[in-house]
Amino acid sequence: KTEMAGVKIPLTNSTFVAQNAASDNCPVMINVEGSLKVDNCTITGDRQGVLVRAGEAEINNSTVINTGKYSNDNKYDDDDWGSGNEVPVAAIVVGSHNGKYLDDAIVTVIDTVIESQKDGIPAIYVDANAKYSSDLVLTGIKTQVDGEIVKKDQQKADITITGGTFSDTSAKAYVPDGTELKENKETGKYELAPASNAVAQVGNAGYTDLQEAIDQAGENDTVILLQNYRAGAAITVDESKSIVLDLNGKK
Repeated sequence: KTEMAGVKIPLTNSTFVAQNAASDNCPVMINVEGSLKVDNCTITGDRQGVLVRAGEAEINNSTVINTGKYSNDNKYDDDDWGSGNEVPVAAIVVGSHNGKYLDDAIVTVIDTVIESQKDGIPAIYVDANAKYSSDLVLTGIKTQVDGEIVKKDQQKADITITGGTFSDTSAKAYVPDGTELKENKETGKYELAPASNAVAQVGNAGYTDLQEAIDQAGENDTVILLQNYRAGAAITVDESKSIVLDLNGKK
């Protein structure tokens, strides 16, 4: 473990803006085994907004912005990362391509706006290494991603998207089986919607398996049955949460 292992960082009802002459900055970072909890904050950085190289983070009801002012915005895309924030440029970066960061990076984003203000700079960048994995979950109907979602490591990096609107189709690879991404013709944004093979729905996401829908549902969420369904095994609900099961006239 590193010296600061177990650190807890609560950020609430605040605004964080990083500025310097070279625009080489990142206002919020955790890179050790520990926890970062962001609630109702606005975070603006020129190189990264939030960087989670290790540890667990939850970002709720917030806004994270990359201004695009950092000039060397392609550095580290295909090379080993450096220390600190010597990593690819994005509004949120999750994981560590390499280096001595001794923990998985686990991030949950809920009802949050993630914005890249410069074309070609991702809104979200996720990577991992052979020893430590990364896991990003995007959820909440108020979540909005303006910019590309990039996942470099295909083995130990994972992205799950169950809610939100998106400026492009890069989110399509990370939605559940049973969910499709549809363009809203009025806004030009892409939104989640149940696909034709979905048997259940939670929020705007569809699922081909009722148990998966129940497992993904949050506290007090409604799971809507979309088709008649015969389960291959008993359906269970984690005793730690309450949900509503709407049979929707199905059985």
